[in-house]
Amino acid sequence: MNSSFRTDILGYFFIFLFLSLIILIRPINHDEAYYTYSSLAMTEGKLPYIDYLFHQTPLMIFVYIPVSFYGISSLILGRMFTAVLLMLSYYLIDRYFIKPKYGNKYHYFFLTLFFLNSFLVNWTTVIKVYSLSILLLTIALINFNKFIEKPSESKISIFICFLSLSLLSLSRIVFAINILVFIIAFIFILFKRSERKAALPGIALSGLLIPYILFFSIFSSHLQLVYENIVTANMVIRQNYENLVWGHLEMTAVFFLPQNLTLMIIIFKVRKFDFFEKIIIVNILLFFILHLNTQMLAEYLAPVLPLMIILAIRKWDSFLEISKFLQKFSHRGRIKFITIIYILFIPFGITYLKVPFEGGKFMFNPIQLNSLLSKVNSLDGKYLLAGWEGYSVYSNKIPVAPDQYQSFYLQDYYDSVPENLRKMMMTDEDYKELIRNGKADIIVHEPGNPIHLKGFKEDIELFYNQEFEKDGIIVYVRK
Repeated sequence: MNSSFRTDILGYFFIFLFLSLIILIRPINHDEAYYTYSSLAMTEGKLPYIDYLFHQTPLMIFVYIPVSFYGISSLILGRMFTAVLLMLSYYLIDRYFIKPKYGNKYHYFFLTLFFLNSFLVNWTTVIKVYSLSILLLTIALINFNKFIEKPSESKISIFICFLSLSLLSLSRIVFAINILVFIIAFIFILFKRSERKAALPGIALSGLLIPYILFFSIFSSHLQLVYENIVTANMVIRQNYENLVWGHLEMTAVFFLPQNLTLMIIIFKVRKFDFFEKIIIVNILLFFILHLNTQMLAEYLAPVLPLMIILAIRKWDSFLEISKFLQKFSHRGRIKFITIIYILFIPFGITYLKVPFEGGKFMFNPIQLNSLLSKVNSLDGKYLLAGWEGYSVYSNKIPVAPDQYQSFYLQDYYDSVPENLRKMMMTDEDYKELIRNGKADIIVHEPGNPIHLKGFKEDIELFYNQEFEKDGIIVYVRK
């Protein structure tokens, strides 16, 4: 085993331990149960949009099927799978952008830039779409760069690039704008070359179309439902959001953590960018522009960070040459200085971890949730009614209202929702009916949280006895 391989393995081993720790202590995000149940439902023969509400393009819930099932282990495995996707993205960045230029010279330094970025790790260790999106975008960038550098070997690279971009748009529809950027760049390069390959446009088009052919073969009979779930529902929700730039300025400012500012200084201190780097910058700017009026700007920009890190990696040597301040240090001194500064900014990111959860009391991490659910699982009874925080899907009981995760987002806008979607929604009356009819053996209720079976305490106490209370959460069993 050579020293380079040992260095790689040791670095990845410590990163895996670090991410595993984050997985266990990072508070549960509201959407994790939403994604887990959406994947799990397909194992029961259901399809998103048709049999239950789902407000995004479907790639992620297909990919996560193997790690989606009832029980707390699904939460842990789903998060670990997400972390593995992130590590795979870095492995590809290391292989294609770092090793050819630097070897192992900056191995631990670039690992630090990537995995100790608090903003990035916060959104790529939970069951959400960002790690998958980052992987697909990384694959697209690598193969487009191959097309630029080695046109004679570009057929397979162009196919993989546009296939990845097509899959990317099926992970979240907003990524369709990335396809446009790459198409424009692709056409520009084709016309610029003296030797044009007539087959390349057809190869690119086939890569783009294959995923959508599969998508339409599955959902072609229900396109109206697909449209209402992905487009109409999101428009209804977005119309009711405050403008983030003014209404949620603190979450916008979060993106400009000192760690991210460090990356920006490394990138823009140089000011000279080649064609490939300009493509990356355009993608970054488009992300900012497209998400300025969304409530979740700070979260949605997570896929931008690996792009910024790729640029910082490519510009690192040039940055060292023109930075008068760093020239005062030795080579090792420069690396240590930047690394220490970067690590010292981690507390800003740790503070940020709390921001998305300030609206409610639900701050459980997987260890705490397991402690609660182990008591719930020990109770007699098979059927469970709970809020949308994951109490149902991550317990070993059978949820009597599993679709609550999907319908929650639209409950406050019920009158604006298309009729087709209303038929699949759980309403307050539906919940009350379940409680009054005793359909659940156990109810997990969080009265302090306004989004958790709100206003049902009196109904619950008429038909159920309180079993125990833990951290503001009350567990009832049927009388």
